[in-house]
Amino acid sequence: MRTFLLLSSALGLLALPASARTVEGVAVPETLGLDGQTLRLNGSALREATILGIDVYVISLYRLTKTRSTAEVLTCDQPLILTKRFMRDVDASDMLPPWKEAVAERGRKLNVSLGRSLSQMLAGIRDTREGQTMSFTWRPGKGLEVGLDGRTTATVADPRPEFCKVVFTGYVGGMANEQAIARALVGG
Repeated sequence: MRTFLLLSSALGLLALPASARTVEGVAVPETLGLDGQTLRLNGSALREATILGIDVYVISLYRLTKTRSTAEVLTCDQPLILTKRFMRDVDASDMLPPWKEAVAERGRKLNVSLGRSLSQMLAGIRDTREGQTMSFTWRPGKGLEVGLDGRTTATVADPRPEFCKVVFTGYVGGMANEQAIARALVGG
């Protein structure tokens, strides 16, 4: 919970902190704290609606150690935080069907049974408004937390690295919807 409060505080500042970069006018912190550890910004990118070119969110990936290796990220052997700072309102009803389908398909392709883990994760997806930050926090050996503006909206107690891989490969792996974003998150 402390991590999400720090994240929302850092992202909510009007002035750009000294340790942040700007992506399309959005302040992206260079580091985030998690359970007494410092995670570093691995990469960040703008997500646009493909047909209309409308800015949707700035997505960022944090790890203990920076890497340019997708395979290294997807070992899920260290904490990961993926944040999405929304630049427009997006209803959960618009996000949920494609996410459910995409995650389920990745699970099938990777031969990973998702069971309740998928429904628990999706239960944490909420309507988002411009300026809000959605987060996905992976803790090895514990599972995944979904959050919105510092509040945990779902906890998935699935410690399997395979589950982590199914979730994060949609952003950085070979099954990412947008390869340019995947390259930016891992290529930094």
